[in-house]
Amino acid sequence: KLLPGEPNWANYIKGVVAFFKGTVKGFDAVVVSNVPLGGGLSSSASLEVSTYMFLEGLFGKTDCQKEKALICQRAEHEFANTPCGIMDQFISMMGTANNALLIDCLKLTSELIPMDIKDCVLLITNTNVKHNLGTSEYAVRRSQCEEAARILKVRSLRFATLEELNSTYTSANVTFWNVGTIS
Repeated sequence: KLLPGEPNWANYIKGVVAFFKGTVKGFDAVVVSNVPLGGGLSSSASLEVSTYMFLEGLFGKTDCQKEKALICQRAEHEFANTPCGIMDQFISMMGTANNALLIDCLKLTSELIPMDIKDCVLLITNTNVKHNLGTSEYAVRRSQCEEAARILKVRSLRFATLEELNSTYTSANVTFWNVGTIS
């Protein structure tokens, strides 16, 4: 039975192996990456997704992309003890070239949106500023939104009206972000 331990980064791999839907036999692997850890580029999700795809190739078991993304998220929650959402795993698993991915985190659905990016330049820089979801404001913000939804007696803040949200800046901010994303 696999258990979390040291080094911490290996917990992402262990979690995926532990929750993989197929039979896993022993194997040797070397992990090489140039994605900066904690740099805001979904390094943990990319490690989880690549591990899952490696296991599929090695052991011949295939699941749907949504199921794989959810297993990777579970690995992060339970093995790395990191309270993350699903966006990073969804885009790492389902993203394709020349498309944006519209993700509905409540329904756990996604839609590829074609993008004409021929005249765009994408610049990714390593600022060496590190973040950690386990110690970031993510869990606090999520808890605040869940509490606001509970007070407003709605399943999610997306179902509250802007008038109902005027009581808290945080919950209104999240709703504005949701409205702006879909608009």
